[in-house]
Amino acid sequence: MQYNLLIRNGRVIDPLNSIDEIRDVFVKNSKIVPAPTDNNYEVSETVDATGCIVTPGLIDFHTHSAYHTSEQSIKPDIVLPPNGVTAAVDAGTCGTANFESMVYNVIAPSALTIKAYLHLSPLGISTVRFAENLNSAVFDIPKMEYLFERYPEDIIGFKLRIGGTISAGLHCEPIKTAIEFGERFGCPVYVHIIDPEDSVDEAAPYFRAGDVFAHVFQELRHTILDENGKVRSSILDARKRGAIFDSAQGGRGRSLTIARKAIEQGFYPDVISSDAYTFVYYKKVVFSLLRCLSEFLSMGMPLMEVIRACTQTPAKLMGLENTIGTLAPGARADIAILKVLERPVHFDDLMGNTYEGNRLFVPQMTVVAGQTLYRQIEFMF
Repeated sequence: MQYNLLIRNGRVIDPLNSIDEIRDVFVKNSKIVPAPTDNNYEVSETVDATGCIVTPGLIDFHTHSAYHTSEQSIKPDIVLPPNGVTAAVDAGTCGTANFESMVYNVIAPSALTIKAYLHLSPLGISTVRFAENLNSAVFDIPKMEYLFERYPEDIIGFKLRIGGTISAGLHCEPIKTAIEFGERFGCPVYVHIIDPEDSVDEAAPYFRAGDVFAHVFQELRHTILDENGKVRSSILDARKRGAIFDSAQGGRGRSLTIARKAIEQGFYPDVISSDAYTFVYYKKVVFSLLRCLSEFLSMGMPLMEVIRACTQTPAKLMGLENTIGTLAPGARADIAILKVLERPVHFDDLMGNTYEGNRLFVPQMTVVAGQTLYRQIEFMF
């Protein structure tokens, strides 16, 4: 038997299959394959991952990847693989007016697996100069129907933003509208909540199983913690119903203080994502998905759960469980090789909070469908 790639001696962590052990990973063409039962095989390339963690390729579930369609979008194939990311979700950058531009210019030609939420507002988040129009009278329902029919493999559901000046005076009405569209089209909704007018106790009951509450650890007005610093019962009830909580780290949507207090109570994010856009990626205070993961690991979230939040769970939300987000035989050979350095790491946020961490994920190698897209210069043969 001829194999393309053998990754040897790494600590393999695959949450979907509850694996955390030293083992080898074999790749043939674009797939993970079972280890051979004897020594009668040949390998084109062998990588020694001693001292490293080998995980499924990481999935950044909240990015803005509509490069050249939105002025704040990254170019995913350049930015993400050096950080162990092999798949991504665009979190509603585009609406009905410009979604096809992203399909043809980003999703179709990408080496990565990319899916997207469709913003309810026609222009989506095209510019930072003004917020999207949340008046449902301007929503293009016939175009939504066309896009859902034409691109069922690319669209996950609808995106909506509330809070601050985006939805001033509308309170939770846009969430209600989004849920109505979700019911109409039979899909989940992804809701950005930063600086909401109302307590999250008002918003949380709207969330159904599979709907995503983004920026769950935001600190501006009405956090997920009650007056006693405990995670609100409305949030816990929403989780019991199957609602998903995404850290979505970008900008003002992230508070180290809120996250730390929630983690101390055992309330972990279901998804850890970077909210990658041009003003935060490779910049303070987010930098990259791996730095986001390092933050939660340093704050006490178990390693298995940190990896689950950027592999198994987002893969399931993308409808790709068992295809990506796992190292099981038959899955696509999307692989991240990482080191976890034990060293002082200073974290801060835009709220002025700081946290002194002690562990940092450092990328070594990224494989997409069996092809190496990144290899750290010191991670040699």
